[in-house]
Amino acid sequence: MNAYICCHILTTMNNRKQRLPIIARILTTKKIRNQQELLNELAIEGCEITQATLSRDLRNMNVSKVVDVDGGYSYHIGQNSSYLLEVKRLPINVPFIPDIAWIKRSGFIVVIKLPASQAVLLSRMFDESDNQNIVATAVLGDLLLMILKEGLSFKQRYELLTMVISNDCVNKFKAAL
Repeated sequence: MNAYICCHILTTMNNRKQRLPIIARILTTKKIRNQQELLNELAIEGCEITQATLSRDLRNMNVSKVVDVDGGYSYHIGQNSSYLLEVKRLPINVPFIPDIAWIKRSGFIVVIKLPASQAVLLSRMFDESDNQNIVATAVLGDLLLMILKEGLSFKQRYELLTMVISNDCVNKFKAAL
């Protein structure tokens, strides 16, 4: 996070309008299993709020707990939430470690199943990469569809995914590429 954004967050995070996009970014980039974990992450960002305030924020953002691929529960923002638009304007660290359930490929189409909020974020990251091997991305609920140039090798597909997604995460689904 650059110094200006960090300083700006520290001075305005207790303002609800400033805080909600930060909560959205945390929920889309990290697996948060309970409110205490989220309160801890917010404290790292320079925001000290009460659990009651956080509960109201989560309710207003239409955040829900959903079952993860590992059978546990974590918080996720619905695909149509206006707060996902705010996340699109914030800087993101790569490589990203999403909660991927599976990756499948058919020809030049790659489909990745993951929480909807993370699918939106990954789509943005791939689109902003300006990689000439990506023709288009689309999000359909909890699916990220990637249309790739025809004829890419396994190595090219692997490198394309690992430019945004962590190697460890992609390696779990290497056979599908």
